[in-house]
Amino acid sequence: MDSVIVKFEDSVRSESGRTVIRFHVIPDSSKPGFAGYDPWRASIKVNVINPAMKGAANEELLSLLSRSFSIKESEVEIVSGVKSRSKSVSIKGMGREEVLRVLTKLLGEG
Repeated sequence: MDSVIVKFEDSVRSESGRTVIRFHVIPDSSKPGFAGYDPWRASIKVNVINPAMKGAANEELLSLLSRSFSIKESEVEIVSGVKSRSKSVSIKGMGREEVLRVLTKLLGEG
């Protein structure tokens, strides 16, 4: 039986003129960056060095995303999951296809 491969595209959707990405954030990591796709959570895994205290991990995530997508930090916003490891993040000014191209490079799948 062939296994079904679920692609990270499942974690990216267009919504109200913005693109929303589901992430699973792993705080207290030794190295920041994108750590692959979690098909069970339908989320992209992201490691951050900061702990999940007083918004430090969230701030690092937003900064990492703005640098990775070459956009201003004001164009990146957590729309759900502020106090959770599972988050939905809005990317303003980029369409779904453009976000998928960037994520393909970041995840090393292209």
